[in-house]
Amino acid sequence: MTQYANQNMNQYNVDVCLCIDGTGSMHGIIDTVKAQAKNVYDMYTDAMLNTSRGVGGFRVKVIVFRDYECDGDDAMVQSEFFDLTNPSEMDAFENFVDGIEAQGGGDNPENALEAIALALRSNWTRTGGRFRRHAIMLFTDAAALPLQEEKRVVASNYPEGMPMDLAELHEMFDHGDQEFAPYYSPRHGRLVIYAPISSGDTWSAIKAWERAWVVPTRPDGGCEEIDLEDALATLTGTF
Repeated sequence: MTQYANQNMNQYNVDVCLCIDGTGSMHGIIDTVKAQAKNVYDMYTDAMLNTSRGVGGFRVKVIVFRDYECDGDDAMVQSEFFDLTNPSEMDAFENFVDGIEAQGGGDNPENALEAIALALRSNWTRTGGRFRRHAIMLFTDAAALPLQEEKRVVASNYPEGMPMDLAELHEMFDHGDQEFAPYYSPRHGRLVIYAPISSGDTWSAIKAWERAWVVPTRPDGGCEEIDLEDALATLTGTF
């Protein structure tokens, strides 16, 4: 495990929610996450040291999203936060990730925006003061369905209290929501998205948000060009 040469660095308490497109085209990133799960904490600490920041707490949650019209109970699968500074929770994290399979999804696009909304509702850390971070990282090779899309909202497992549209999701991300996202701290929030971008689409709109970064990927390419180490470096560079 990475050792810290400078114990005087500011110690960051960071929660990361990984939102992963779990549909059939996404073999690349899912296999990458599985293969690198045992090293994710070391990759993160190396990235923090490269930006001269110290590591306090580090927890990771996973949301696997697909399509509420096509995928039933597998449309949105969430874990709790895993404290990866604890070896037993690292084992639990690996077991959860090992259970992810790239399947389903029907036609492009997918319910990625609901995944972001559910991530914002997470039980984020409240410790660390100005050195805490609430970070969402999303990986997809597809466009995003509109929130409250007609064919999806009738699904029995469609979450209650979802934002009505992208503007409401932006409001939740930028200002919080005491009813549905009481643990989320907007000024400590970060959103890093790996997704295909086309003019006027949802991902290009999100790229204009403050504290949000969108990295282009190839459409229907399974995000195979993305390495988790590079993704963590991109995230920590936003701190």
